[in-house]
Amino acid sequence: MDTIENILSLRRTHRRVILLQILSFAAMGAGMPFQSLYFKHTLLRADGSPAYSLIGLLFFVQAAAGMIGTPIAGYIADRFKVENRILFICSVMVVLSSLLLAVPSLVLSGSVVSMFPVFLVGMAVNGLFFRPVTPVIDTETLEYLHTRYGNADNYGRVRLFGSLAWAVSSILFGAILWKSNLFILTILGYGAAFLALAAVAKSGFRAKISSVRIPWEHLKKDSMYKSMLFFAFLMGVAVNTSFNFTSYLMEDAQASYLEMGLAFGLAALPELPIMYASRRIKALVGNRGMLVVGSLFILVKLLFLVAVARSGNTWLFILVHCLHGVGYSLFLLGIIDLMDIRAHEDLRAMYQNLFYLVWSFAVACGSLFAGFMIGRYGNTSLMGADAAITAGALAYFLFFVRGHGPVREKALQGADIQ
Repeated sequence: MDTIENILSLRRTHRRVILLQILSFAAMGAGMPFQSLYFKHTLLRADGSPAYSLIGLLFFVQAAAGMIGTPIAGYIADRFKVENRILFICSVMVVLSSLLLAVPSLVLSGSVVSMFPVFLVGMAVNGLFFRPVTPVIDTETLEYLHTRYGNADNYGRVRLFGSLAWAVSSILFGAILWKSNLFILTILGYGAAFLALAAVAKSGFRAKISSVRIPWEHLKKDSMYKSMLFFAFLMGVAVNTSFNFTSYLMEDAQASYLEMGLAFGLAALPELPIMYASRRIKALVGNRGMLVVGSLFILVKLLFLVAVARSGNTWLFILVHCLHGVGYSLFLLGIIDLMDIRAHEDLRAMYQNLFYLVWSFAVACGSLFAGFMIGRYGNTSLMGADAAITAGALAYFLFFVRGHGPVREKALQGADIQ
């Protein structure tokens, strides 16, 4: 009977972690590709020009707030094993933040002076509670995979549902925006998906909260992980600034909002076979190889973005974004696997959240950098600078992050971190 109950429990958990991936990425697909455009068309100076420096500051505040919320969420999740409670609270607060972000365009006068403070509070609340969502979901996914299979090799087969949800959502909201030209709908769609995520998270509450000792000494000895975090910071600057402001580049090139939705949405489709075959890819090249190849694809994508923007052939943005799908999926799978292998079982959430803490710091620094670059030199210059940062990050990884290949990965499981 216990065995049957365990099997049924694992099946319920399997369905829930897939649903968590679907809803979280559906929310992000609705909001993230168009959020910067929402600010660009709403936060205007007296002469009608976008307040780029203030927009950069909003993304900085969002990321800076995430640097506070992410490690706190990671510690509580590892200490008390309450991932779903954290996810529920975060999701509810993200819904509140989306309402705050919708207020200026609905009820305020339209001046920067009246709108900016509300946007600022909304982005601060959003960063504080949105940033921990992905690492918390990944932690629960990894916990489930270790419980069922003894390892996290099938992570990609769960995560691919998130990529599919992103594709559908971003294409759908790109079409909605194309037809209606109402940016507010993307903000409301983002909030609605997080409301559904909160309901699913609540269903996974544990009846009893347990407490464990955090093995901090394991983290202190893990020099490779700490070196990898600096690599993650550099990549985070390049990936996030280019992604958040690609819509500006496309709009300047006179791409339609439907083309934007298709570019961001179809970019996720190449992720699906890569996620599905992640176990075989890892066995072939290891997580280190996945990180290197993924970073190279991201670098090539950034260089092509500059070329396409200058060519005027806006449909080519869709093909270029498919390179992002390949590169980012390999990068993500490689880094998730690296962290999972090196993390103590009672530090999985902390390893994930420290990575996203550094990622948030990169977004914070990159947002100010992007606001300056776009305002002073334009969108194509930002993409060129991001390409240079990616090349530097890849060189740092190759020379200074001492890694391990597919042969050593199995040996490292259960061994002391060196």
